Amino acid sequence: MELQSAIRVRRLYLWALYGLAVISGVRTGLLPVDRQNVDVFLSLSIGLLLALLVMADARILGRQFPQTALWLILSLWPLAVPGYLIATRRMKGLGLVAMHATLLLAVRAAVALGLRWLVG
Repeated sequence: MELQSAIRVRRLYLWALYGLAVISGVRTGLLPVDRQNVDVFLSLSIGLLLALLVMADARILGRQFPQTALWLILSLWPLAVPGYLIATRRMKGLGLVAMHATLLLAVRAAVALGLRWLVG
């Protein structure tokens, strides 16, 4: 049952990541370009969510994730998370990185373009 619980938590973190992509799309579609405070908040939120996602994934794989490496993922998430997935899953990890990166960017772009079209 512990494994199922960890899988559920990982799925929740992944859904939250897509939720942040929607929020980022809303920010891009509605707010002016100079709203940098929102960008910093979104970047920190994404980094924290990805760090939690990596920890949950390591628990599912039965690997010990060093707690001291958490700050590396939090600060270097654009490099650290794909590196983790490729290191732990090899080619499947590369596919997961490509798939989720493409989907997250597509969600963000669709929301931003849709809002700009609606608002005019």
